[in-house]
Amino acid sequence: MSGTPILAERVTKDHRAGFWCQWVRVLGRTSRAMLLRLNLRSGQAALARAALVGLLALLVRVAFVLDFAPRPLFDSNLATGTDMEFLVGWARRIAGGDLLGRGTGPFWWAPLFPYTLGGVLAILGQGNLVGAALAQAVLGALTCSLVYLLGRQLLDEGTGLVAGLLAAAYGPAIFYAGIFLSTTLEVFLAVAILLAVTVARARPTPRRWLGAGIVGHWPKPRIQYGMGILLLGAAAIFLGGVMNWLPAGGDAT
Repeated sequence: MSGTPILAERVTKDHRAGFWCQWVRVLGRTSRAMLLRLNLRSGQAALARAALVGLLALLVRVAFVLDFAPRPLFDSNLATGTDMEFLVGWARRIAGGDLLGRGTGPFWWAPLFPYTLGGVLAILGQGNLVGAALAQAVLGALTCSLVYLLGRQLLDEGTGLVAGLLAAAYGPAIFYAGIFLSTTLEVFLAVAILLAVTVARARPTPRRWLGAGIVGHWPKPRIQYGMGILLLGAAAIFLGGVMNWLPAGGDAT
């Protein structure tokens, strides 16, 4: 009898592993058929494929969050002494109206994520962490759409599709949708910075460089600001160096 719980746990784990493997197989089969059958004009097809990549990524992430939220590991977001507990507490104070953190001293963590999470909790309710996790799932799905567009911009359509679908099925990125760290927002903003600067380099205009400056920190004269500094810090400067090495890419969408 002592081995029965272990066997049951093993069967449950095998079932869950099979479930997620099946998700990945379905994702690959259906997405390839749906995405490659879009015979629209180049710009319209790119946006439609980006939307479908994002939708497929969203389905996987929503399924994960709904499966993950009732489990004990989700409660680690409130475990005393963890980064998640600190960030959730900070976000809840922001949602409650303490926008400047009076009496708590200077910021020692990049503030963009707590303020973003605080805004979400202000809308959904301070106790609605499942809703906040679903909001992170949406952000992760948008990242996959941007990965597709970035790959298409830098190389070609096939590369963009493969990159977007790999991002959609990437396990750690799916997992972090249910964990309240800045990881999901960091990845989204990093990809957005790379895409914005790539488009600006391909067809430079003041408006495009302004957009790149808003989402990140790009070492172009008089564009030394942006949301990237509020989250990525020195990493935003590193991304600017990366863009000096990357090709300008093809036509922007």
